[in-house]
Amino acid sequence: MKQLLFLFFIGFLGITCDSPEQIIVNTRLGYDENFVEVDALMEAIYSRLDQFGFSDHKVLKGGNGEIIVAATIVKSRLNFYNSLLQPKSLELWNTFRVTDDAIFEKTNGKLNIEGLKPYYEFEQGMYPREVIGACSNESELMRIQAALEDSLSSIKDLKLVWSKDPQEHNEDEYLLYMIDTKGAALAPISEKDVASSTLSKGMSSEEYAVNFKLNERGTAIWSEMTQSAAMDDNRAIAIVVGGRVLSCPRVMSPILSGSCQITGGFTREEAEHLEEVMMIERYAQELKIISQEVKSLEEN
Repeated sequence: MKQLLFLFFIGFLGITCDSPEQIIVNTRLGYDENFVEVDALMEAIYSRLDQFGFSDHKVLKGGNGEIIVAATIVKSRLNFYNSLLQPKSLELWNTFRVTDDAIFEKTNGKLNIEGLKPYYEFEQGMYPREVIGACSNESELMRIQAALEDSLSSIKDLKLVWSKDPQEHNEDEYLLYMIDTKGAALAPISEKDVASSTLSKGMSSEEYAVNFKLNERGTAIWSEMTQSAAMDDNRAIAIVVGGRVLSCPRVMSPILSGSCQITGGFTREEAEHLEEVMMIERYAQELKIISQEVKSLEEN
């Protein structure tokens, strides 16, 4: 009994024989200088870090358009910590196809952008029809996207989004998907519409998928989206997290239950991280990590 009480007391103090490595993280966050509710934004950051167990932290005003966050955290939680500072929002979008009249007329044989492999140069069946082009150089993605958006600005409701990861089986190419916004600035369904989530085994024993259930509002919109997609030659719906397409499944039949699944060959750790960050709502103002300094606690 005395031994159990001693172990409880040691645990209560946070003392372990093999405690995880602690690091000090100093992060500069940038935001739009025209944003005025900075104090409320700082309070939201502070509260969110508290909510998810990061208790040793400070949130301070920096220079114009900057917030500084200093924290001592467990090293293994750094990726999740950064996700709290810069939420990787979930978005479900409708899509265009290269065979759509508005797309085909403006693009077929006309996409002469350095570094972009246009869809009409793909081998037949290599990539889905929602992909307008591909690129194997990650450092060129933003330049190519900006140039393409400029040249296709006359196409109503078109938004371009790159895949999160390259296609390993095809020259390690990133794919550029065509989103149909239908005139909306925000996605029809976002992380705010997620009621719950779970993990499940994927195609192989080493792969995992993230399943999520939508709330009442999300379920109604999802039913309408999937019914429309299924009836329109089984169109695809893009699942976007953190501004990148994770998957873009075709809809074979309407989904009325409010259920959805994200696949992508995730390891269990990757799927757990995705499940965590997917449920985090975005801040009132988009934040960007300008710089981050990481030191071990011992160095300090």
